[in-house]
Amino acid sequence: MSTRGIKAAVVAVMAALAGLWFAAPYWTLHQMREAAKAGDADRFNAYVDYPRLRENITTQLSGPAVDTADTTADSGREPKRSLGGIGRMLGRALATGAVQALVRPEVVMRALQYGQLMPKKRDDDPAASDGSPSPSSGQGGADDSPRHNDVEWWTERSGLDQVIFYARRSDQPASRKLGLVLERRGWVSWQLTDIRIPQQ
Repeated sequence: MSTRGIKAAVVAVMAALAGLWFAAPYWTLHQMREAAKAGDADRFNAYVDYPRLRENITTQLSGPAVDTADTTADSGREPKRSLGGIGRMLGRALATGAVQALVRPEVVMRALQYGQLMPKKRDDDPAASDGSPSPSSGQGGADDSPRHNDVEWWTERSGLDQVIFYARRSDQPASRKLGLVLERRGWVSWQLTDIRIPQQ
């Protein structure tokens, strides 16, 4: 092979590797969605860093509780300093409990399929008023499970090692988007490490 041929081959290989590297997170998301659609938790779990995911979501959920505690302290008679520490502890404890229930394979797989973590309760569902799950929750009923093509997706790259896939139900405002954060592990391996939950 001539020198020109060798150079062309090297360029082709480098271009192929660059393309593989760039496409890897998108391929990972595709594989995750296919596993979720098939209900294959074992295959799906290989793409999720659950300890990191739980830690990140706990931090998200404990934030609002701390803010509420601090606001209460400002408006009440107790010093902000005394309630702030308690608020942080309470917020963290509440968030940890919520995350244990939230970060389960079936719930995370639902987020990949439908762009939401929990099913939407019907307005006329009596269970919605007492916090109990709807009888149709998780059963794929028309009221709580939108179609896959009702979810809009778009992407944001954050540096070389992180990609955020945003998902939003077509009947939801843009502020209700769910952010699925994938981080690079090695050359072309990616894992879900965070789900950015829209604030109420």
